[in-house]
Amino acid sequence: MDECSAALFNPDQSALLKCCHCLSQRRAPNPEPCHQLAFTRGGFEFDLAMTDGNLPSGIDAAGNRVEGGTADAVGGRDAELAYSVAAAYSGDTYKIGLAYLDNGDPDRNAYGGSQWIAMGTAIFDAVTVKAYYAGYDDYLQKDASFGATVDYTLNEKLTLTGLVRRDEEVNEDLDSYGIGVSYDLGGGAAFMAGVVRTDTIGSGETVADAGVTLKF
Repeated sequence: MDECSAALFNPDQSALLKCCHCLSQRRAPNPEPCHQLAFTRGGFEFDLAMTDGNLPSGIDAAGNRVEGGTADAVGGRDAELAYSVAAAYSGDTYKIGLAYLDNGDPDRNAYGGSQWIAMGTAIFDAVTVKAYYAGYDDYLQKDASFGATVDYTLNEKLTLTGLVRRDEEVNEDLDSYGIGVSYDLGGGAAFMAGVVRTDTIGSGETVADAGVTLKF
């Protein structure tokens, strides 16, 4: 799951406005400076960000992926300007947002290409629904990605979650679905567990985990 899509499953939905800028920079070993402008007024949020240029990255003459280094090390590929823009509006029981990322020319940067994301959240009493759709243009091997989660709060301590997601790539479609549970232990601690069946691991795997989270 790429960073922008992953943020849509974060309880803090404002992460959408912070996740899409400098995407390649977080992957590079020596990130270039990132310049960001954020604005919030009432229910509106706006974010604009750009980098001074992505570090060269790509495939060398031997077919090995190279991160950072000099332009000569990656076949003369140059640094690329990258930018993103995002906006969102929230009400008492809903939030909608739209974001766009341009990461440079894919012929000059292995992480080049662009993507846009639309998201929404709605609360219906004890049920919270989150959904997103992402479209890609020349970004790695991706065509589109979309998914949704549904949280059902049984009481003040116990919440159940269901997840469905599809990643449409150039040669195949990858499906994921799962369920999870969260129990508030008090004092900022919570027990969380989940199981997911996903095609993104090998030829398809079922994975599960459980643990305790702490908030300070």
